[in-house]
Amino acid sequence: PSPGATITDAYASAMSEVGARVQSANYLSEVSTTVASDSEASRAGQSGVNLDEEASRLMQFQQSYQAAAKVLQTAQTLFDELMRIATR
Repeated sequence: PSPGATITDAYASAMSEVGARVQSANYLSEVSTTVASDSEASRAGQSGVNLDEEASRLMQFQQSYQAAAKVLQTAQTLFDELMRIATR
């Protein structure tokens, strides 16, 4: 927050940041779902399974999930800190 900002300004700014991070997490979730659907369609279209490709896709899904979880964790930490500051 800038000098002279009120707690309301700080709270509004923080909530804006939380909203942006949640939107980002939702986008990552949608991308992961799309990639999973595309992967399933691709797998169903092939007669054999390439374990290297499947392992690579699994790692991509895991990384996407971890990134989304980190965004949500950061947003929760930020919100908790704001609540702590607001209750002083």
